Amino acid sequence: MRTQERGRIRRQKLLDAAESLLDQFSLDELNLGDVARAADVPKASAYWFFKDIFDLYSELSTRIADELDTVLSKFDADPAAGWRGIVSEALMQGAAFLDDRSFRRQLIWGSKVPLELKRSDRNNDRKIARIIIARIEEHFVVPEIPRREEIFYQAIEIADLMFCLCLLDHPRLTDQALTDAQTAAIAYLSVYLPLEMPRVRSLATVK
Repeated sequence: MRTQERGRIRRQKLLDAAESLLDQFSLDELNLGDVARAADVPKASAYWFFKDIFDLYSELSTRIADELDTVLSKFDADPAAGWRGIVSEALMQGAAFLDDRSFRRQLIWGSKVPLELKRSDRNNDRKIARIIIARIEEHFVVPEIPRREEIFYQAIEIADLMFCLCLLDHPRLTDQALTDAQTAAIAYLSVYLPLEMPRVRSLATVK
């Protein structure tokens, strides 16, 4: 096996092992040696790929973010409930994906996440804001309001806060936390967006 391929496999094994371990332990209970043992990868190799456990957590967070972006880009957006329904569905789909595994909950919403990882997640939330705007624009003409992307980003942060607060008292997200997050985010967006938006005209309609 080529060295490059062996390295790719070992790196993947370390990330997969970290996911499994974080389903059982908290972020501050693990070190890179623990992950290397679980992955059956030499400790020296683990430190070749990652400078410390937080470096590994950072890459794991990036992988979560990429998977979440895919989830939000592909769910069925029903225009019947208007833009608010699409936002509500996006929050539900995203929350369900992140809440499904402990390692995702810890790295995205956990109280023990290092500051640098929190900053990285904030950057991904800006990408999520653009995705949600694009999903709405599949069906509606979204007005060009000042700071539009920033407003959607802030709505996502409001929802995230609700999720974080819930996990301070509960091991998993509750239905009430999801409802509160949806209500708060949509209420904030409604300050800036009209309740009704014109539908996008399909090519068939134009013809």
